[in-house]
Amino acid sequence: MGRAGRHRTKRKEIDYTPAESAKLEKKFAASACRTMTEYIRVMSLGLPLKVNYRDISLDSLIDELIILRCVMEGIRSDLTISPNQLIQIVEKLTEIYLLIDKIADHVCKNSCHPKHIPGTTLSRE
Repeated sequence: MGRAGRHRTKRKEIDYTPAESAKLEKKFAASACRTMTEYIRVMSLGLPLKVNYRDISLDSLIDELIILRCVMEGIRSDLTISPNQLIQIVEKLTEIYLLIDKIADHVCKNSCHPKHIPGTTLSRE
């Protein structure tokens, strides 16, 4: 069921060249629209368009941190060590996890490079 009063019954067709289609796909990918239909409707009617700006280097940093976290967890589960050593390793891993979370939170909130995060070893302060 659609929303009351918002039924769309008129259909329009547009033919694009491959180059135009690729350009349209690229612009759609950068938008916050969920579907191509929504994107075309917003653009054709002159409605305000929300655009997502993403920093590829930050995306790859987050991807690397996710991989690092998984590897660290695997190493921890495969070790055969004394209980005291395990406690020390768990404490260090917890510190690393907290630092990763702090970096991720800061990056997501401020879209800033992690070396500018106060209170981390990566900070310039």
